[in-house]
Amino acid sequence: VAENLALDPGYIRSLQQQGGGATFSENVCKGSYLHSKGRAFSNLRDNQRRSYGIREEHRVSLTMMDEILTQWDEWDLYDDSIDDARPPLPYYIVPSQELFGFLCAQINKYCFLFEHTLAHTARTYSLPETMVMVIALRALRFCYGSSMLYRESLLYKDRWEQRRGQGLVVKEGLGMRETLEKCGIGWFLPKFSWPTRRLAQPHG
Repeated sequence: VAENLALDPGYIRSLQQQGGGATFSENVCKGSYLHSKGRAFSNLRDNQRRSYGIREEHRVSLTMMDEILTQWDEWDLYDDSIDDARPPLPYYIVPSQELFGFLCAQINKYCFLFEHTLAHTARTYSLPETMVMVIALRALRFCYGSSMLYRESLLYKDRWEQRRGQGLVVKEGLGMRETLEKCGIGWFLPKFSWPTRRLAQPHG
């Protein structure tokens, strides 16, 4: 698992010495991470000039359909006047170069966050550094493909409660659900500071 790269090497060694069953190899994980980056780069580059046709979807709630019907009733649908204006296309056109350029930027964003943090660590990783690297690697896994983001609470949710024993524990995530619903694209809430590349207080 690539997220093992975010763990402090000293912590891994202590687990191995205590017989904790840790079989993690830093070199193997780094090699896998670099191989995946190279494969992603090749695929994004090679597919930019391919056409993937048109995918059409019709997902309309009954509430929205009722509103549409109401609007149609209010319009004069049987007006014989000629409208020379060209109607808009009933679908979006996204050129392959733009799509794969966007995916490349998404991947680079999280790769940079992880690699920049890792490059500035000392021999041991601090807790804030580990947290940022885990976030970057986990977001990288969900920024392309068809993985279900809503299943990853750390990225998707803002705050939620989880029962532990007889009490409740309040947990915090980065709230990408909120920006997805508002804008159609998910990014971290201001709990994460990109200028400092750290979780902002009091969340960190």
